[in-house]
Amino acid sequence: MIVITGGGTGGHLSIAQSLGEELRKRGKKAVYIGSLSGQDRAWFGDAGADSRAEFSLDSVDSDAGVKSGAESSAQNSTNAGSTNAESTNADSADTNSTALFEACYFLPTSGVVNKRGLSKLASIFAQLSALQKVREIFKRHKVRAVISVGGFSAGPASIGAIVFRKPLFIHEQNATMGRLNELLAPFAKRVFSAFKEPFTPYPIKQEALQKRRIRNKLESIIFIGGSQGAKAINDVALALAPTLLSRGISITHQCGARDLARVREAYQKLGLLDKITLFDFSKELISYLVRADVCVARAGASSVWENAALAIPTLYIPYPHAAKNHQASNAQFFVSRGAGAMILERDLQSSLQGDLQKDLSADSGALESSKMDSADSAKLDSTKNPVLDFIDSCTPSMLESTSQALASMININGASVIIDEVLSYLGASQN
Repeated sequence: MIVITGGGTGGHLSIAQSLGEELRKRGKKAVYIGSLSGQDRAWFGDAGADSRAEFSLDSVDSDAGVKSGAESSAQNSTNAGSTNAESTNADSADTNSTALFEACYFLPTSGVVNKRGLSKLASIFAQLSALQKVREIFKRHKVRAVISVGGFSAGPASIGAIVFRKPLFIHEQNATMGRLNELLAPFAKRVFSAFKEPFTPYPIKQEALQKRRIRNKLESIIFIGGSQGAKAINDVALALAPTLLSRGISITHQCGARDLARVREAYQKLGLLDKITLFDFSKELISYLVRADVCVARAGASSVWENAALAIPTLYIPYPHAAKNHQASNAQFFVSRGAGAMILERDLQSSLQGDLQKDLSADSGALESSKMDSADSAKLDSTKNPVLDFIDSCTPSMLESTSQALASMININGASVIIDEVLSYLGASQN
């Protein structure tokens, strides 16, 4: 049995899901170990379950902390009717994905890195005290190896692999290594990375490779803020919408659930709401991306590699508060290879619609009577926007060369490469 551990965010969890799918394709069984915190349960637990105690391993011997694939699939089918796929906070979580695993465990742990004082000590203690639970899981399932996808959820099982002498394999998703992976890497049999040599292709959805196309004209643009949304990207889209539409460029805008009302109202006041495609989030994001010719997005690892697989030229606006500024490092990896562009959020601030943003927050009656003035203001202000400079640079030859550069960077789902190596190691260790 192989343990897949880690999560907390959709980026980590999408890798766990890809690895689980690859093992299932090969008829291999796996167990997932995550945390009660973060998004882990939304991806691999009971959709709609309210009781944290139900997932606790305090009663592991009576299976209270275990949800088998069959149990979870049946319960998820029951709950599916009440789930709004367009409003999930789980970064395209698949509520049936527990079927990938023999069992899923969720430990009462939380992140350590950004905490201080007693809160930090409590988190460290929770991570260490979970080791006993990990030992019981390893024993119950005759675990032979642990694959960590990173994130604070990976702590107990990864440390347990070292303490209880199970081979540990680590996938580092970002160009800058996370602190937990940095700490555990010397004890791992292998650290897989799409950003560092020896390169391992990133685990992505096969659909992205299948729907890849080379771009050579700019007729549509998509703004992506992720499931939580990104205000800076939303503001850029609002600023540029009148100019882009006047050029005949169609707009798709994924703004996040938290900012949907504000963004919708802004487009409405500009008289543009019926001219663009606006939504908060979708599990079918690839279907929107494949139709676009250019993308503006954050630079999370899953985003940059999924866009590479789709060969869509992308302008990255990294999240400035990401740990170790890893999103900027992710974007720079592509920029340095002629496969993308990057603008730092701080460089946008002076050009982000100063006058228009004041207009949009002003009295709605005055706005209604000066809708055309607002649109003209947006068009004027957008000429000073560095994002528009990037869009102006998107000539047919530039789009085609960037698209081809992206396509050359990933041609296979990295999950198959990772599982090949793990199974090869386990096979060799038996001989």
